[in-house]
Amino acid sequence: MEQHNTTEKEIEGRQMIPLKQSTPSQSRMMYSMVDDTDFITAESGLTIANTDIKLSKNGAAAVNKNSGGATHIINGAYSVTFDATDTDTVGELYTSISVSGALVAEEKFWVYEEAIYAARFASGATGLLPANVTQVNSDADSAIRLALSTKQIIPGTVDTTAVGATNTAFESDDITEATNDHYNGRTIVFTSGVLLGQATSITDYTTNGANGVFTIVATTEAPGNNDTFIIV
Repeated sequence: MEQHNTTEKEIEGRQMIPLKQSTPSQSRMMYSMVDDTDFITAESGLTIANTDIKLSKNGAAAVNKNSGGATHIINGAYSVTFDATDTDTVGELYTSISVSGALVAEEKFWVYEEAIYAARFASGATGLLPANVTQVNSDADSAIRLALSTKQIIPGTVDTTAVGATNTAFESDDITEATNDHYNGRTIVFTSGVLLGQATSITDYTTNGANGVFTIVATTEAPGNNDTFIIV
């Protein structure tokens, strides 16, 4: 009979067991120990020390599990409790148990940073990471400046109902600023329609009734009715 236990290919074919980085007392039920003579009988009475359990973190040289061995739970299946030292490296954690009387047993884990682990696996996890909307790159002033700048981006819609648009002029029915020349020198970026992605400069701004009227540096085509844009 061919000797067989968990192979590397089989390990690759299933999801790695999650662990939280640098966290003590993480118990996982994982190892099925089988007799190394008949390759069938479950070994329930093994004494497995921490030195019988080897760890490789992201392919690094193997080390002994830091503390504590494996405990039999049921039908040859053993649990192991990982400590903060065992889980101090984010990424793949490959483990192997070799003890007299049983086939070598292997398992793979994935160590996640604390916030990612909590978002994916903690009670009530949504899979979403918390976002800090009060800082940008850990800087509150940058977030304030970003908010101030984005507040000055003005959305608009082309209106050709009364006056047709050209590639140098068009009206907007939701830009209602009453002061002539108010937007002169600013940039328009089209966000839909045939001019999607094109940017052009405003050379003149007036009004026609309630509509804002823009004169622009020529675009490749005239915008269409209800095409959208932003003023930046």
